[in-house]
Amino acid sequence: MADTKDFEAMQQSAKDVGWAHAANDEVHLSEALANGQISMIEADIMYRVEDRAEQNEGGKGAGVPVMAHPPTIPPDAISFEAWLDLILDHNRQATRTKKGIKLDFKSFDAVGPCLALLLARHEACPFDFPIWLNADVLPGPGACTPHCSLTAVALTRTGTMTS
Repeated sequence: MADTKDFEAMQQSAKDVGWAHAANDEVHLSEALANGQISMIEADIMYRVEDRAEQNEGGKGAGVPVMAHPPTIPPDAISFEAWLDLILDHNRQATRTKKGIKLDFKSFDAVGPCLALLLARHEACPFDFPIWLNADVLPGPGACTPHCSLTAVALTRTGTMTS
């Protein structure tokens, strides 16, 4: 296994990168953080609108990014901020088991707040691990609707405004 504190070395040997997928809750995240074979943790991010009636009607409003995969958001979904802080706490205490993250955005409304939080946390204490951002900007073969909630142009504009 590759030394996970040296992520650049893994670029030469992708086979050495261990992944935890859908680490969207505290149980799966804790398991991934404790597993020395895991180098990268992937999780899905949706946007929970605080007003349930507004959310059910597809409206936008005040809300919070949470760790969840469509089509539903569990009532006990952990916030992105709490999830990120668990990763950061782990990586600050780790010597050989630092974890990189891949954030899979499932809702456009979650992108801006998440990027702003990442930037604020990075400015407070620079990250020394990789962060991959992913969003489905084109419908795939299993797409339920003809269009995606995220567009490449909107995602790029949001990333540019927060950087």
